[in-house]
Amino acid sequence: MNRYVQSTVMSCSILAGVIFLATSLSALAGPSAWTDSMAPGSISATKTYSLKDDFYVAVNQQKLAVMTIPEGETNYGTFSEVEKANSARLIEVMKNGKGTSKDEQLLHTYYGLLSDWDARNAQGVNPVVPYMNEIKNISSLTEMTAYLTSPGKNPDAIGLIGFGPSLPMSNPDTYELTFTEGNLFLPDAADYKEMSEMGKIYKQSSTDVSLYMLQRFGFTKEQAQAMVDNCFKLEAMMADKMYTGADKGSIDFLSRLDNMMSLADVQAKCGMYPISAIVNAYGAKQTGMCSVQNPEYFSTLAAIYNKQNLPLIKDYLMVKLAYEVKEKVDRAAYEETTKIENEAMGVSGMKADDEYYLSRAKENLGKVVDNVFIRNFATAKMKKDVLGIIKETTDFYREMIKSEDWMSAETKAAAINKLDKMQINAVFPDKLRYYGDLDITPASAGGTLYAADAQLSNYFMREALNRIGTKQNRSEWDYSEVYEVNSNYDPQDNSINIFPGILGGAFYREDMTREEMLAGIGMVIGHEISHAFDSQGSQFDATGAMADWWTEADKKAFDEKVNKLIAYYDNIKVNDLCGNCDGEFLSAEAIADLASIKCMLSIAKEDPNFDYDKFFRTYAGVWLRVMTPENELWRMTQDNHPLSYLRVNLTVAQFDEFIKTYGITPSDGMYIAPADRITVW
Repeated sequence: MNRYVQSTVMSCSILAGVIFLATSLSALAGPSAWTDSMAPGSISATKTYSLKDDFYVAVNQQKLAVMTIPEGETNYGTFSEVEKANSARLIEVMKNGKGTSKDEQLLHTYYGLLSDWDARNAQGVNPVVPYMNEIKNISSLTEMTAYLTSPGKNPDAIGLIGFGPSLPMSNPDTYELTFTEGNLFLPDAADYKEMSEMGKIYKQSSTDVSLYMLQRFGFTKEQAQAMVDNCFKLEAMMADKMYTGADKGSIDFLSRLDNMMSLADVQAKCGMYPISAIVNAYGAKQTGMCSVQNPEYFSTLAAIYNKQNLPLIKDYLMVKLAYEVKEKVDRAAYEETTKIENEAMGVSGMKADDEYYLSRAKENLGKVVDNVFIRNFATAKMKKDVLGIIKETTDFYREMIKSEDWMSAETKAAAINKLDKMQINAVFPDKLRYYGDLDITPASAGGTLYAADAQLSNYFMREALNRIGTKQNRSEWDYSEVYEVNSNYDPQDNSINIFPGILGGAFYREDMTREEMLAGIGMVIGHEISHAFDSQGSQFDATGAMADWWTEADKKAFDEKVNKLIAYYDNIKVNDLCGNCDGEFLSAEAIADLASIKCMLSIAKEDPNFDYDKFFRTYAGVWLRVMTPENELWRMTQDNHPLSYLRVNLTVAQFDEFIKTYGITPSDGMYIAPADRITVW
């Protein structure tokens, strides 16, 4: 169900209006010599690659030469290896049902419904037919309004808006009712005016899936095509005032989300669209003011929601319903729609069934899976080690800030205050969330997968909506997806969140050398802490409020450094399909990578016997990854992290320790002259 938004508007993770400064192309000797090695088979096992010319490829050559993408996946690499190990452990818990906790019992019960293909095949799409017919039979705008304001009628209904709790940017003290834009098939609102290559892929895939599913509900192919066409017509109207990818990639984007309005004023913008009645029907609390992330979009609803557009709205809702249930019904629907989507993204084969079951459990029962993972796989030793590196890292950042010659004493004091007040959430919380009141009806008691999904959707929606009007508890870790190979920084509570899911493989082992530990989980920690001071995190103060804590001169100096980085990335061409990097879009993550390695190298100086070669090689191995061309294009347009080979080569080439370790000279591809280097901190 997609009616509510997450409680945190934005976070920066290891995996998430500007004047550009001129940068000469001669300064880009490095990037021009580096191979776009993301595609499987792009690197030869026998060709000689020099560490001095292309460090990422030279270090990872033998693995890149043979690495393939598993069936059902769009990419594979070091992160994937850890994820596979985590999944295997969770799958064992999910299947065996031997756990004594309520969380483990819920996961096992849900697995039983997911894996009962006999029952699912016998039911087919029948559980969804009443909901489809209800939309189909709507004959007036009055009936449409009644439908939209009747909670529980359709657990998969996706309306023209999203709503739920979030913390306002300027005052992240209390969760407020927040309204977001509606749901589109295409990845960028700009695609409805000028279709991108990624947009073409999404349109064909979503069309083909929708056509198949609509025919499963008894519509003819011609009827289904007309419905899909109408869906895209309505989405084009919706997209007219939606934020585009370019908007979202801009450094000042977050400030545009901070719009407080009364519900009456929001309703006035929406015209006849019953936004007040919808949130009242779902029991969303009202505290007097609402956060509206895009007021102009809600003005668009006034022009959309009328009798003339009723056929488009109906078809939009029916198409979305058919699309949303593709993995909730029978085997035929799951296999056919997965095949369509995989082919669109260049993926061969399908995931193993157990991996499919786990992915569905994560999607619909994710908070419970968090608890299961922590109980079974997070250890006190992990937490102790992580907290130790966090202390070393924060100590470095404190001294780094003090030593910056371009910052005034006033701004330094504010930055150090932010660092000192940063909330540290490492590995597991002191107390897990309680889900003792959550129940899933098992098959033995007449339960079905579709009914279970409805139960879960309603439960977690109520849990989310109950937050509205409550205070943010900064001492409580609001953990989420801790089983993922990831970590993040949340600017709205000024916290770093180091998840147990990343504590494996190349990132963390108890027997790691110091060099490996710093290049692995140390780099992750340094990366997340640095997000507090990147191009986006620097817009928030120590309390998590969006506030300007910089002097005018310091902000100008900081922006000049960021703009140099942006211009540098803008001049890097990846390949003909993907084109050039978008420096502004990548800036926050690129800054975090650079600051992190600077931090780890500073810590390394305390050890006279530190093995820099092992450190740099470990770092290069962490980012080892191959992907389909379609996934690479998706990452270039939708993922604000630089591609793996750039995260390695462009980062390490900024530091004297790297230059000295490998004897890099101006004639080498890895050389970047000191004057052209782009370190921000």
